[in-house]
Amino acid sequence: MPARFCSSCGAAVHPGAQFCAACGARVGEPLSAAQHEVPDPGAPPSPSSGAPSGHPAEPPPQPAPPPYSWTPPAGPPVGGYGAPSGAPWGTGASGSGSRSGKSIPDGFGAGDWPGALAAAAAAVGVMTGVALIGMLIVTEGQAGFRGTFALTLVAVCSAVGADPYLSASAANAAEGSISMGLLPLNVTFAGLGTLAWLFTRRLRATGTTATRDVLLQAARTVLAFTVLFLPLSLLTRYRSDDGAVLNFVGLFGVSVWSSLLGAFLFAVATLGLVSLLARRTMLPPRLQRVRDAVRAPLGGAAGVLAAGGVVLAVALLLGLLQQDERLALLGGAVLGAGNGVLASVLWSGGVPLTMEGGLATSVLGGFQRTASQSIDLTTITDVSAWFWLSPAVLLLVTLVIAMALAVRQNSVPAARREGLRFAAALAAVAFAAALLLRISVSSEGSAAGASGSAGGTATFNPFLSAFIFTVWGAAAGLLAPLFAVWTPVVFVAFVRRRFGTADGAVANGYAGPSPVGGTPSPAHRTPPPIAPPSAPPQWRPYEPPPI
Repeated sequence: MPARFCSSCGAAVHPGAQFCAACGARVGEPLSAAQHEVPDPGAPPSPSSGAPSGHPAEPPPQPAPPPYSWTPPAGPPVGGYGAPSGAPWGTGASGSGSRSGKSIPDGFGAGDWPGALAAAAAAVGVMTGVALIGMLIVTEGQAGFRGTFALTLVAVCSAVGADPYLSASAANAAEGSISMGLLPLNVTFAGLGTLAWLFTRRLRATGTTATRDVLLQAARTVLAFTVLFLPLSLLTRYRSDDGAVLNFVGLFGVSVWSSLLGAFLFAVATLGLVSLLARRTMLPPRLQRVRDAVRAPLGGAAGVLAAGGVVLAVALLLGLLQQDERLALLGGAVLGAGNGVLASVLWSGGVPLTMEGGLATSVLGGFQRTASQSIDLTTITDVSAWFWLSPAVLLLVTLVIAMALAVRQNSVPAARREGLRFAAALAAVAFAAALLLRISVSSEGSAAGASGSAGGTATFNPFLSAFIFTVWGAAAGLLAPLFAVWTPVVFVAFVRRRFGTADGAVANGYAGPSPVGGTPSPAHRTPPPIAPPSAPPQWRPYEPPPI
């Protein structure tokens, strides 16, 4: 078949086509050899170069349109999605809600380091302040400046899991040592709470919502928080020669590696939970649904700890009335009131504290001995019968919180499912509380040519704690819908106005809870999902339909 060319622009035409793909002109018969000559672009068009006979004159050829180019709109992309592939590198700074085109190492190094350092330094400062107040009360201000400073830093490092050690002997401090593990949870909660609050505040100020950017900022904050404990752990080493510090003669300090590892793990756990549970963090839809479903039950499970605060207040009052060492008791409350709250909740729920100890010596053929003892609620009530009220207080608080979770739902089946989620959350909180309350002591020494070692632990079994509080949560969650029917309207209105309904809780939390009853206002409705920008379409020449 002879080659065909457009009589208007001279472009090659596919055999059988009736129109030119380049200019759209109608194609006639094949051109002759003389017509194959390419005209001079600068010469004026000749009258004889028009369309073939029988066809109307065609318009002059138009230049081909340029390739398609997409220009991104001004401002960061909507919904936390990254800039399209056509956008220049670096579009969307890490401080905005968009995802930049930088790699993970570049984004980590070029992020908001001032905000991370400020949050970590403020958290360590709050921990130091709480520990200083507690140590001044415990020592009654008689440990001197250097001794009080060292004890304060020991408490700060111990709050993240560092192991304090004491080395003492009448002649040589290296002949005997004691190592212990105890978390002063007041110091722990104060520091980690400050770290989480400043972290979320910084994210809100910079508008960071993309999951990648949130996690990178959390990683920067974790690194800054961990590094600060290196000088703190080194400054804890102090030798007391006159017994002015807690009547102790010898060397004390904390382990550097346990300080760094503990600070890293605590910061990762805290900021990881904050990053994933914060509604500002843009997660995949399935994870968002999971997050919205577990936020309220976890908050309710944390609220159950209020029962432990009531029991601790009663115990502290009785101790101040009956004991002579009131300053030591107050100092212990400043440092470890959190320990008392968690322990009272576990004891009130029926979880026993197991104490185990062992002794080994080099004499008498390597003499070894172990012993164990269990302390439960019946043991505590031997001190005061008032502690029998603690299970009743725990039951009342748990049931009220379960009812508050139930009235947020719009149906009885949904309230029962919320009760089961509350039971799971209560089990998780009890498991974590049992891990935080572990106390361990180990010692080694030698005297008169004989050596020996001793050790002991005091722990709540975390798995038993989780099982017992699962039963508590399931019972309260199943009874809550029945009691919610007779709850006053004022209680229902307060809960829904303060915490929102289950439907209003998924509206990203920016407009607050939806109003009680009726249709939610537009500000409380869940916004439709925002799709990421698609790839720009490819340009194709115009082809009119065949006649």
